[in-house]
Amino acid sequence: MTTARRLTFLLLVGLGGVAFLANLGVWQLQRLEWKQGIIAELESRLALEPLALTGSETAESANFRRAMATGRYVETRPAMFLTSMKPTGPGHRLIYAFELSGGGRILVDRGYLPDGLEPPPPPVEEVSLTGALHWPNEISAFTPDPNIAERRWFARDVPSLASALETQPVMLVESARSDGGEWPKPLPVSVDLPNDHLGYAVTWFSLATIWLVMTVLLMRRRRDNAN
Repeated sequence: MTTARRLTFLLLVGLGGVAFLANLGVWQLQRLEWKQGIIAELESRLALEPLALTGSETAESANFRRAMATGRYVETRPAMFLTSMKPTGPGHRLIYAFELSGGGRILVDRGYLPDGLEPPPPPVEEVSLTGALHWPNEISAFTPDPNIAERRWFARDVPSLASALETQPVMLVESARSDGGEWPKPLPVSVDLPNDHLGYAVTWFSLATIWLVMTVLLMRRRRDNAN
């Protein structure tokens, strides 16, 4: 192979690598724009006026909507979702069946209780709750199945919880206590989607730049050696 052909081959390989890496960077910028759009939409939903719950709400129409509910807790035994909270450590979210005063039952996530503490009974009288509706996407291929007999879950799977607690598949996450107790501590719904696409884009563009510089240096070396 002649020197000219070698240099042409190196140039094609180098430019191909640069194009591939730069394309990955552009794709991450597109993903960044897409993710920012989702975050903005969810934040705008949280800013809307609270809904008065009926129990017929759906994830498509009401996820991340603030809401109010008046009624009574159905029983004192909660479903417990394994979680943790800094700086306290491991514990559980306590999820109860709640009967709306206008009819229907929903799930209520009252918040976090540290390990070692007994779940305090919810109020027995009629209460008014404030919070936001949420259908979390917390299940992965590694999520264990719930222990329904012991009421222990490893993800807030709303349909599964609703089936076990005999409610509609609607969950209100409390944003403030309806009584004066310390525990469980409400963990309000917030928009905390991971958004690392800008960092990924910078990484791919940096690699493209390094690949281009290495290609130029290698071509110069081969050309100098041939002269």
